[in-house]
Amino acid sequence: MKGVLVAAAVALALLSTTTPGAAASVSSSRTVKRLVAVGHVSDAVRREVAGVRNVRDVQRLSVRAQRRVRTPVVEVTEYRKVPETVDTYGSGRGRVKRGCYRVWVTRTRKNVFGWTLITAKTTIRNWCNNGKRITSSPTVTRSLKGQWGWSACGWADSYSGWLRGRARYGAGGYGQFAYADSCFVPQAQLRNELQVQGDGRWFWWN
Repeated sequence: MKGVLVAAAVALALLSTTTPGAAASVSSSRTVKRLVAVGHVSDAVRREVAGVRNVRDVQRLSVRAQRRVRTPVVEVTEYRKVPETVDTYGSGRGRVKRGCYRVWVTRTRKNVFGWTLITAKTTIRNWCNNGKRITSSPTVTRSLKGQWGWSACGWADSYSGWLRGRARYGAGGYGQFAYADSCFVPQAQLRNELQVQGDGRWFWWN
């Protein structure tokens, strides 16, 4: 598919602390955007798309306009580390103090008009560390969402579990999607790869 938008988002949220006086994480953020060459979007196509309100409206567009609506074109990467009381997303990598946290990675693809087409989210919950080892039993949840004619088609090559004793835990996989209801042959994937460690470090990968 020409032009790909991948919005990767990971959030780190404080659940509770296991040691007296352990402080909540300080918020920090960064956003990096990369535009992929997609060609000119004509005024005629913009006028067509301006009246779109639902998937049925998309089906009535010209072939050229439909292609602009359903094709991802921009890549966005951003990250933020925040206390759990703040409802936000972030991504990248970082390090936390001793305590209990949750981490999630959300990747999204959008079209040239900024409309979200597909989203995959993986969360590691109940990650507690003492600076050397993971002291809890983490759990993993996953979700997929397709919009504007895209369908979620489940996960491929997914895993979750211990990667190096009690020192590292991870979860990963590929969220699969197809345009319309043709999940027999998925047309797009979003990779979610997330790991946490006993020394307080956490990572995500594209």
